[in-house]
Amino acid sequence: MSSFPHVNARSLRTLPVVLFLGCNCANAESRIQSPDGRLSLTWELKDHGLTYQVDRDDETFVSESQTGLRWGPKTVKWDSLDAKIETEKATWEPVWGKNKSILDHYQQASVSLGSENPADPKLTVIFRVYDEGFALRYQIEQGDHSSPLVILEDLTEFNFSQSGTAWSYNGEAPNVGPEPLNQIETTRRLPMTIQFDEESFATIAEAHLDDFSWMDLRPQEATNGFQVGIEKSSVKLPFASPWRAMLIADTAGGLVDANLLENLNPPCAIEDPSWVKPGLTFWDWRTWGYVAPDGFEYGLDMASWKRFIDFASAKEVPYLLLDANWYGPEFDPEMDPKVSRDHLLKQLPSGEIVRSPAPPNWDEAIDVPALIKYGQERGVGIFLYINDKARINYDFEETLATYQAWGAAGIKYGFMTGTNRQGKVNKTNEIIRLCAKYKLMCNFHDGPIPPNGDYRTWPNCTTREYCHAQADAKRSFTPSTFNTSIFVNMVVGPIDMNNGMFALEGAEKDRPRVFEAIPSTIVGECARILATFSGQSIVLDAPESFGAHPELFSFLSAQKQPWQDSTTIAGEIGNYIVMRRTAADGTILLAATTNEEPRELVVPLDFLGAQPMEALIIQDGEDASYLKNQESYETEVRPVRSGESLTLKLAAGGGACVLFRSPSKELGSSR
Repeated sequence: MSSFPHVNARSLRTLPVVLFLGCNCANAESRIQSPDGRLSLTWELKDHGLTYQVDRDDETFVSESQTGLRWGPKTVKWDSLDAKIETEKATWEPVWGKNKSILDHYQQASVSLGSENPADPKLTVIFRVYDEGFALRYQIEQGDHSSPLVILEDLTEFNFSQSGTAWSYNGEAPNVGPEPLNQIETTRRLPMTIQFDEESFATIAEAHLDDFSWMDLRPQEATNGFQVGIEKSSVKLPFASPWRAMLIADTAGGLVDANLLENLNPPCAIEDPSWVKPGLTFWDWRTWGYVAPDGFEYGLDMASWKRFIDFASAKEVPYLLLDANWYGPEFDPEMDPKVSRDHLLKQLPSGEIVRSPAPPNWDEAIDVPALIKYGQERGVGIFLYINDKARINYDFEETLATYQAWGAAGIKYGFMTGTNRQGKVNKTNEIIRLCAKYKLMCNFHDGPIPPNGDYRTWPNCTTREYCHAQADAKRSFTPSTFNTSIFVNMVVGPIDMNNGMFALEGAEKDRPRVFEAIPSTIVGECARILATFSGQSIVLDAPESFGAHPELFSFLSAQKQPWQDSTTIAGEIGNYIVMRRTAADGTILLAATTNEEPRELVVPLDFLGAQPMEALIIQDGEDASYLKNQESYETEVRPVRSGESLTLKLAAGGGACVLFRSPSKELGSSR
């Protein structure tokens, strides 16, 4: 990945307006605005440091805040600046994303700082203001300074003019929050989403993260603000830092729908990305040990995988993911990820997995290349799990080349290790680039680096477990956790939530790899798949469970990406969300989810066109909740048109799913 931003001339229609400002005075001040005029950013050279301020609707939103980087014992004292102001407008089409096309419209100021010491590297602070928020980054020219340069501290501040309520990322656990902004006393991880009032929301994030530490937020004493926290990073000059970004919106849904982070990343780096195809993915891991109604017991074996493939092919589901242990116990250093398994696996009551020799009557030994061919003949691609242990112990590039030769669709990467943040960032980006070289998509699990809009540049990175995933870490998340993560974790990019369990009642008893009850309803599980933005919507149940509910599964199978457009119609952090998306074939889908409280939502149908439509409406049953009668639901098919409204009733911890199609198309039967 290039350190400096670059543009693809074929994708841009640019209207530049350039203004140069030069000044050696200590109090020089200038200003840029968002295209709609609601946001303005001013900067000032003050006490030998560059500060900035952001106003929203003519009121201070971010009060005076410091910028800069420190690379020596003392911070450089700047005594002059030059500024170049540009306005640019462009549209581009992602390989896949929330929308078919994206507007990239901003005003930018490049503020170059100078010092009296000619040995000091030249620092340029770049500010950008969009309708969706603002961002800043740093560029360092080499000058007379030796390269590499060790960046010790990021001086960037975000000082808010008022307090609010904050939620922050918390690894594979529920988010931190809600908590008063002015009472945070310890470091918080990104992203952080803040609600100031009913019409003022913000998310602090970063974009274009490459060859540098990711950042945290360290609270400023006795303020409503934070300083960026990083680990020291060694950079080659010239250097451009990741963007420090803030999304700003009138609603929580406005944060979800924003494209600011994608716009801050370079265009697609894959010359021909036509092989990158997002889509619904079956997952074998949570079905291991499940006994189907016909007596078939699922395992990590050929018969089980073929059963998945046959069902996926019949229902036009494009992918199956083979998770850990397809080549043997994943943490065993002797397990070669290029060799199909020649032994059986057994799960102990503790959940530990052990190996044993295959019996003489083993009907069908593991043959993954043959399985991939079996899937290809039926239109189903295969993702293969691999973890850091296998990458370290075997030639990783050779492994990827082998997977490409087999015809695999991609990999799922688990349990990445790393001694420092910069190293883990570089390892992640190297894996993504190598996967692209061998035309493989990739999904990162187990403590990945933060999403940062980078799927624009590398669309083969389809998703990552930057959240508390369903039934993961031997525990399930609550409805509140889901309805918080949507407005926090998912704002910064695609996430892998692993919803889609249909057999909820007793799942922890008849599925050995589901360790506790899943607090949801079957309609809620289905709705959560659409609400979650991901290039790989990974669902965790068995074919028989999906086949037992054809109306609900028709909603899942209709989620054909890439999305043409997406809109968060309504939502409140931690409480509920209503999401609408248009599939690749023009099908319109709507999903609503709620927390532990039942609720009734009125949804205007203004998004429908002039022609009347039919709606398949699936709602929780009258007696349903996330604690009991989880699989109770009702369906209805009825005509609808623009200008009308739908009233959706959501059970506690549940949801609603609506599939809109023209009357000529089959929608499913009433139940």
